Amino acid sequence: KFYLIPEDPAWNSGSLATYVACFDGHEKIFLLGFDGNDNQNHNYNIYAGSPGYHSNGVEVTENFWEKAMAMIFDTYSNVDFVRVAPSTNFRTPESWRYRTNFRTINFRQFVLESDI
Repeated sequence: KFYLIPEDPAWNSGSLATYVACFDGHEKIFLLGFDGNDNQNHNYNIYAGSPGYHSNGVEVTENFWEKAMAMIFDTYSNVDFVRVAPSTNFRTPESWRYRTNFRTINFRQFVLESDI
């Protein structure tokens, strides 16, 4: 299927994928690979160095990505956003921490909760 993205937000791939999942009506969305950058001197993006993306050595901040995801969390308050990370106390953007529809689980909890 092809989708016309409502309002064409021009976000990054992770935010846009999350938005499309919400728009499609999913009530629980597991966020894998949403680790962000804990070091501004290294670009952790899997696409780093490919056309349209900065190289690994370029200083990258997550401000735009963090704001886009926070907007999605707020807009789709009925959706359970579950970030999967190495631990439940993994570094989380400050603006996401207190949203009632966002939580972080570890890999083991993901296997149990997703029943895979």
